[in-house]
Amino acid sequence: MKSRWACAAALLFFAVATTAQYRDALPGYRYKFPQDHFNHPDFQTEWWYYTGNVKSANGHRFNFFMRNARTAQAPASLA
Repeated sequence: MKSRWACAAALLFFAVATTAQYRDALPGYRYKFPQDHFNHPDFQTEWWYYTGNVKSANGHRFNFFMRNARTAQAPASLA
């Protein structure tokens, strides 16, 4: 009996999560700092890019590029 309830609860969760709405990224967004340095839970996917230049002790120069992504499983209002 418990497994039926657990299965029903899981199905309900996935049904709600798949029909949940996220905000669309549209032109005209007004950036607000420092808040926009952090994640935006209303959006499903975000990327952060980090680029830079470093110099080693022996004078060699290196460039680096790093990307980090976040994909939400459910909107913040449902989490």
